[in-house]
Amino acid sequence: MKTVFLQEVITTLGLQEISVICDRAEMLARTSPSLRYDLITCRAVAKLDQLWPWAAPLLRPGGTLAALKGGDLEAEVAQFMRRFPDQKPEILSMPLLACDPTADRKMVVITNHI
Repeated sequence: MKTVFLQEVITTLGLQEISVICDRAEMLARTSPSLRYDLITCRAVAKLDQLWPWAAPLLRPGGTLAALKGGDLEAEVAQFMRRFPDQKPEILSMPLLACDPTADRKMVVITNHI
């Protein structure tokens, strides 16, 4: 069910040469070690400094991790930057949802520069 929305977007927009994979990053790295992706999305998975080592090996150079996060990210981003000083996460505000207008969601975007 986690990937239904993404599949619906692809179908609705008529996008080509895109596939949605619902799997754990650490499993995908083991089962398909030669594959590299343009974009990895996730929501409520782990802190950024735990998430990046799972995602980075799966991203092609210039590929992007887009992590939907909630709450105050200042400490989490600072911890990430201490561990990965060469990476520059971009934090984007997300629009409020009618079903939850008080939720403070942000998209953290990290591009693989390696």
